[in-house]
Amino acid sequence: MRAPDAAVVVVDTLRFTIGREYLDVLTVKLADLLGPSDELVHGFHHYANGRRFACGALQLWDADGAGREHAGVCVELKGVTIEQLGQVGAWSLWAWAARHGGRCTRIDVAVDFRGRPGLLDSVKRSCERCQLRGLRRWNPIEPRTAAGERIGYTIELGRRGKDGSGKFLRFYDKGLQTGEAPAGAWERCEAEFCGDAANMVAQDWFERCDDLLLEHDGDERRMLADVSPWLAARVFGVVDFRQPGRLDRSKRVGWWARFLSGVSVVPTIVKRQVARLDGVRAHVKRSLGPMIVAMADASKQTVGQVFSELLGDPAEIRPAPLTRPTVVQYAASIGDLSAVDRYDRACGGAGVDRWASFLEWFKARNVPPSLFEDLRPAKVYRREALVFG
Repeated sequence: MRAPDAAVVVVDTLRFTIGREYLDVLTVKLADLLGPSDELVHGFHHYANGRRFACGALQLWDADGAGREHAGVCVELKGVTIEQLGQVGAWSLWAWAARHGGRCTRIDVAVDFRGRPGLLDSVKRSCERCQLRGLRRWNPIEPRTAAGERIGYTIELGRRGKDGSGKFLRFYDKGLQTGEAPAGAWERCEAEFCGDAANMVAQDWFERCDDLLLEHDGDERRMLADVSPWLAARVFGVVDFRQPGRLDRSKRVGWWARFLSGVSVVPTIVKRQVARLDGVRAHVKRSLGPMIVAMADASKQTVGQVFSELLGDPAEIRPAPLTRPTVVQYAASIGDLSAVDRYDRACGGAGVDRWASFLEWFKARNVPPSLFEDLRPAKVYRREALVFG
């Protein structure tokens, strides 16, 4: 595997969370790496507290870490910070977090091209001809002066953040953006991964670099050289440009096929996760709990009374199917195994056998074995398959 010719690959943004018990250790580690910092009046990304370092890095946390699905400490490193730390320094910090249960929530990977003008024009032309695959939306941005001179050139593919698939791609003229080079002299392709997609890419990045360091006897320069093509393959695996027609039969357009010559793209496919009972409980507690408790205190009622009043007449609400995974999990957690029978019948015995995971879920919650050992294995046949664990 190799990166496209004349390409430089860098991780440009990194954001991760880690357990609140590591707050003090992480504070000392960041101070050693980044120098002094200033306390913020308020945090970011829904965190109550934070500090900003001179290089722009952020460290954020909640007062007690309570009330959040991923409670803990958040660290955000932007391009300037990563440039100061170096690619190995940024990876080392993330590697430490990953080894202690950290989770990456955003990672941006950029591929720079110098002296290869025309990349953005080719992308735009293919989008106009409906050759874009992998992402649905595209948006060209071309600001100009009053005299008509172009002062920026960007083509966005996909949607950012939670509104999208967790994958967002930008082709833009880095030379025009920074003012350091004329149009076309420095172009960049940058993939922004967030959520589960970010964690998948970051975990693979950590493991690959770790293996490469062992393979090269700790030689960080060789490690970076070998991991760069894989990072580039992740970026170009986000999108494709093909001739109109059936995806399994259509060919890549000529310029894109030549551009990727020798590059084995690596798509980032996030498996759809089914809501679990623990997740539903966390959502209700995080999103509805604070307001309902405040209403109960203000009205001198119980939380149950307030919730019942807000819910209204149950007869006016269309209930979810009794075979929904969370419904089955809740019924099983209180000892009602009739829901499991309903689920088993609804699945009809077709699909992937998840019975081992099913039993593990029961055992983890101390459900008496006598309640489930005689049940026949459940089969899962639909995409929203039951996921216990």
